Amino acid sequence: MESRLSREKAIEASISAISGKLPGEWHGKVGEKKAKFFIEKTGNQLSGKVVYEDVEEKLSVDFKSVKDDIIIILKGISYKRLNGGSRGSFSLDTFYGELSIAGRYISGGYIDTAGNKGKWSASKATSPLVNIEGE
Repeated sequence: MESRLSREKAIEASISAISGKLPGEWHGKVGEKKAKFFIEKTGNQLSGKVVYEDVEEKLSVDFKSVKDDIIIILKGISYKRLNGGSRGSFSLDTFYGELSIAGRYISGGYIDTAGNKGKWSASKATSPLVNIEGE
């Protein structure tokens, strides 16, 4: 029982540490396409968006513990076309990734709702985007 509790506390501490490093702007690629990820923290809640191929996709942010690793899950919840275009359908993505030890690089795999899969990565570009309630 005690070891399970200490493991849960360790997982919580890891997620808290990762959550503190995520807010900000990240530049990278989804497959071979240039992408920008924006993660912000409002209160204790993280949310984000990714922009690539003239689409802005709103993302939820969650975490999953797998063995001794914490997996970051960025899940597409809605999208909009930029520049007024509507070039066919768009399948929402789910990005799975791990944060580097230094907290400046995320990489992993993704899958969209149509079943397309690939790799993605991003490097930290700017300081955190933090919304302080009441401002």
